[in-house]
Amino acid sequence: MVGAYVLTALFTYYYTDQSTSDIWRFFNDGLILKEVFFNNPSDFFRILFNLDYDSVLFREIYFDKMNSWNKPFESSFYNDNHIMIKINALIALFSFGFVEVHSVVFSILGFVGLLLLIDSLIPIQYRSSALILTCFYPSWLIWISGGLKETLLIFGAGLFISGIWRFEKKNPLISIIKMSVGGLTLISVKIYFVAFLIPALLAYQIGRQFKYSALTMICSWLLLVSCCFMIFSTLVGNPAIYIASKQQEFITHTQFTNPGSGFSMKPIEPELTSLVKQAPIALMNTILKPFPWAVSVSPEWLMVLENLYLFFLMLLSAYGIRKYPINYAWPLWLLFLIVPFLILTGTVTPVFGAIMRYRSPVILIFMISITPFIHPLIKKYFK
Repeated sequence: MVGAYVLTALFTYYYTDQSTSDIWRFFNDGLILKEVFFNNPSDFFRILFNLDYDSVLFREIYFDKMNSWNKPFESSFYNDNHIMIKINALIALFSFGFVEVHSVVFSILGFVGLLLLIDSLIPIQYRSSALILTCFYPSWLIWISGGLKETLLIFGAGLFISGIWRFEKKNPLISIIKMSVGGLTLISVKIYFVAFLIPALLAYQIGRQFKYSALTMICSWLLLVSCCFMIFSTLVGNPAIYIASKQQEFITHTQFTNPGSGFSMKPIEPELTSLVKQAPIALMNTILKPFPWAVSVSPEWLMVLENLYLFFLMLLSAYGIRKYPINYAWPLWLLFLIVPFLILTGTVTPVFGAIMRYRSPVILIFMISITPFIHPLIKKYFK
């Protein structure tokens, strides 16, 4: 809750332009959509459930009044702003227009998602330690505590993975509901997260048949990704073209808004080979930069501190593995989710502040997964 209020204050008093602040953009547009409910309920539900609402009349009456329903630089594949505006409109029905109420609701959703992920990814004896570690993770306290897409991503990921990992055979309806709601949330917020998650889970299931062979899982994942790439290319278009378009969209937006933590980024070619060549640089952008000696604005120091915290945890886990061997097999399949997500983020995002925010869900998942190796140290020194 405290993190939610800190995030709201950050986007109110530090980033004062509400037209470029995600929390305020979605909140204000949600208030506009809420008024549709009272003035024309049928139009409200048509918009809410995507029932034949995308017409010139609707744009003129409703959407042109909003700041973020249509993105200024949009690649026209899908628009993840819509789900945020709709959820804010639903919350606005009982929030009386107080943004703090929206922050609390999103904070609760993020915390529920976190608990579900912890419950699904690690054994029960390590879960209290996972909560301790995540509480000191800056991005959890800030970016995933308020009305941002990353909060919904954690909520959707928690529901979806929990539905699969904790499938209740006696009452399968609960698990099916979890997977359905979680899957729809993920598709609405960050569809590429689903594109990375599904092959990773399938590779795990295939490797499971071969006694969790790492080679089998890696080969299965590569084959699945290749199949997905070909299917996407056939049905929608070349993914490389879409990624290059998203990068150019972000570069143009950065030039337009001039954020303090922006940096120069060389445009990629809309080809698979260009994406592969860019991958090492993209990973460096997401997990190493900004370097302390290259920090140009004060908010970048938060990302530097976060990077140091992550490396400290990795050193602790390496020490824990050697000093206190435990019966816990690290879930290799998570790398098939985390690494491509980080590469994509570093490829299309020329702003360190945005990278810190976008990477936060998968970094949080990574932190949870290494907790068992750090747990013996926490238990020893923090009894």
